Amino acid sequence: MTDSTIDFATGAPAAGSLAVSNDRALLLDTGATADPAKFPLRATVDGLVDDWLTRHPREGYQLVVVHTHGHGDHVAGDAQFAGRLATTVVSRELDAARQHFGFTGSPGHHRAAITVYDP
Repeated sequence: MTDSTIDFATGAPAAGSLAVSNDRALLLDTGATADPAKFPLRATVDGLVDDWLTRHPREGYQLVVVHTHGHGDHVAGDAQFAGRLATTVVSRELDAARQHFGFTGSPGHHRAAITVYDP
C-alpha cells in the first residue's frame, strides 16, 4: 500500500504511524493525548500530508484514521480530525472495524484489534 511510511514519536505513551499511498493516507492510532495544544497531531499529520502532496500532486486525497485497538491511549486524538475534509475516522468499536475493513478482527488484547501487514 505505501509509497512511503512516516513514523513519528509523539512523546505520549502511544505513538502513531502515517502511511501515504497514491490514493490515500492511513493514520494508525491517534495517541493518548486529546489536547492539540499539548499534542498537535492533526497539525503534524496535515503538514506531512501537505508536504507529500506538494511532491506528488493529487485531487481528492483521502485520510483514513484507524486504530490497532480501541484502548484510550490509541484513540484520544481522534477528535482533532473531526470536521477535516476528505477524512474517515473509523470507530474503535468492533462492528465499525469489521464494516470498514470487511474482516472479522484479529488476535489482540482488545475485541476490535486489527493487524496491519504491509510487506
